[in-house]
Amino acid sequence: MDWALLLNRCFPPWYRNAVREAYFFSGHFGDAVRAMLGRDDGSSNVADEMLLAAAYGHLDTENVQRAVEALLKDVPNFAAQLGFNFSYFFIRERGLSVEGFRKAGLRICASDTELAPYPNAVRLPECMMP
Repeated sequence: MDWALLLNRCFPPWYRNAVREAYFFSGHFGDAVRAMLGRDDGSSNVADEMLLAAAYGHLDTENVQRAVEALLKDVPNFAAQLGFNFSYFFIRERGLSVEGFRKAGLRICASDTELAPYPNAVRLPECMMP
């Protein structure tokens, strides 16, 4: 990834979206953070905020609280189970994402009431009631 960025210094802004995911899902959480925050405007949407919180959760840094607060400001009832339904990239590596959210102190399971408007929503196995 670093070589690709070095070889093409005039890459379009959206290129960092692909790079952030490649870094995150290969376990390079610090590089994923750098890719998100390296843009001129920093992280820019809820998907970024979700990934940033999960990456900081894995890194266990003092920045995790700030990332969680930013996410909860935009999505006060955030739960990973709801997030999987609105951000395509977390489906690919559910375990890595859930672990990052858990380490960041975010809720994993959504309530039945929160899921009710989404009958086809992803239901996480760890959230299923017997």
